[in-house]
Amino acid sequence: MNSTIGWVCFLLIFGYVGFNVFSPNNDINIGLDTIIGVLGIYVVFKYLRRSVITILTGSGDSSDFLIVGVLLSWLSQSGRAAGSIVTRLSGFDPAWLNSEYFGIVKVVTILAAVCHVVPAGAIKANGRESVPAPSRFGLAAAFLLSFVMIFALLTYKPNLKPWIDSMPGWSKDMFQTGANKDRQHHAIAEPPH
Repeated sequence: MNSTIGWVCFLLIFGYVGFNVFSPNNDINIGLDTIIGVLGIYVVFKYLRRSVITILTGSGDSSDFLIVGVLLSWLSQSGRAAGSIVTRLSGFDPAWLNSEYFGIVKVVTILAAVCHVVPAGAIKANGRESVPAPSRFGLAAAFLLSFVMIFALLTYKPNLKPWIDSMPGWSKDMFQTGANKDRQHHAIAEPPH
């Protein structure tokens, strides 16, 4: 497992840095979201048959909860990736960002999280727990914490722009490819006087 994860990480980091040298971060993010969306749909198709059977039979088996959770999680990841692509290609249009599309996708994400932690017993493999035992108390506490945070964020609505403006330059656009593209665009759009 470590070698598989290691090779995938190496190839992804190598590819990310390689493309980042020549492409603006916006384009890199569109590319990454495309990969996430396509891989997510592939996972959904792999888990779809078993998930449909689980839902139709009303199975309460721990592994079936997790299978449905995996399907819902990757369905929502693909939906978020697609939403992110549209967001970037539309120039972060507020009408799109505030559309009901994102609410539906996020509700699926919450449902997926519940399916991951609610099973009545942890799956055992080779005589040991392979999935952490569920904690309904922990789930309730997580929901309570999220409600407190929602109240605080919507009450105070902190301005995060100064934090974003003070981010180190390398974290915004390491190779400044986006800045170069913006300069070229302005040079074309504004003819010299």
